[in-house]
Amino acid sequence: MKLHHEENYWWDLFSWKELELLINLRPLMSKDRVVLLHSKKDHEWVLDTWSTQDSIPASVIKEVLETGFLYIKEASRFTRKINELAKEIEKEYGYQTDAHIYATLNPDLPHPLGAHIDDNDNVIVQCEGATNWKVWDKMDVIPDSRKDWVNLDLDKPPTLDITLLPGDAVWIPKYHPHLATSEDDRLSVSFPSRGSKDDVFQDREWVKLSTM
Repeated sequence: MKLHHEENYWWDLFSWKELELLINLRPLMSKDRVVLLHSKKDHEWVLDTWSTQDSIPASVIKEVLETGFLYIKEASRFTRKINELAKEIEKEYGYQTDAHIYATLNPDLPHPLGAHIDDNDNVIVQCEGATNWKVWDKMDVIPDSRKDWVNLDLDKPPTLDITLLPGDAVWIPKYHPHLATSEDDRLSVSFPSRGSKDDVFQDREWVKLSTM
């Protein structure tokens, strides 16, 4: 994967309306899948009689969206379009690909990881709002501890400094430091790819049901 960006890559990939539907489907919002970042308080809730898993109430997610940062992983089959793009990326690069949804209604909030690196290649698609991305050249030495992968102090200017609008995308290879700064309410989907080309891939068949 080469570092680059593209305008109008996939302008209608995902929307606030689709996120609204998902966060109200409480069984999908499990604590294993949803990460609540920069929330102002520790959230606790009691499962009702009919709930069968420790999933997060929509009211809690709403509060986090307004005051913090929402990150949803294992989302590559949440919609047909997201599944299709993940399939295309897997076909092009040959590695297993997930989808991570990032959202905040608080654009003044700094990114919780600051400038950081990942151990996977990423394609990030801006879905709503505007986000400035700064990307630096690959690090010469990768720190042994993951805690040293975040909030990096970088003294060189970035190789790429762009603002993504809805539909735009940026390709960030692994171990390239990058920093995302929200300029508006942000909704984006990141497609991380890694693993072995011999590993099992996600079943990408999208089932369509016809009615008589």
